[in-house]
Amino acid sequence: MTENKILIDQMAVVYDTVETDWMGFPITVSNKLTYHHISKKSDGGKNTWQNGALLSKKVNKLLNILEMYRPEIYDEWNFLFKIINESRRPPNEEMREWIGALKKRTLEFRYGEYKNIMRLKKEISKNGKQDVY
Repeated sequence: MTENKILIDQMAVVYDTVETDWMGFPITVSNKLTYHHISKKSDGGKNTWQNGALLSKKVNKLLNILEMYRPEIYDEWNFLFKIINESRRPPNEEMREWIGALKKRTLEFRYGEYKNIMRLKKEISKNGKQDVY
């Protein structure tokens, strides 16, 4: 078992991360739990309890998209992850309410603004223009 997998398993037990990840999304056989670096690995972030959040694979990708298009939501998620880590226990009621509110904003972005961005990128790409982010 890899060091990362051991860390994920240990954190999952302590934080009771079985059915949903830290952003409130389901964990499934096809959408497994992953380790999100709060401080990026490329910036020297380590694989530690203090620097990690347990996210499903798809949600980890969505968080990376948020970082690019809605950094204020991305930063708020990471701030909440740090608070969860400091508690060293599953999210309490107040944290779960915060997760619910942030999840709502995240989904509004995903199915609103981001959907329109992707549609626009597709249209521009159809017309032969490149380098659209």
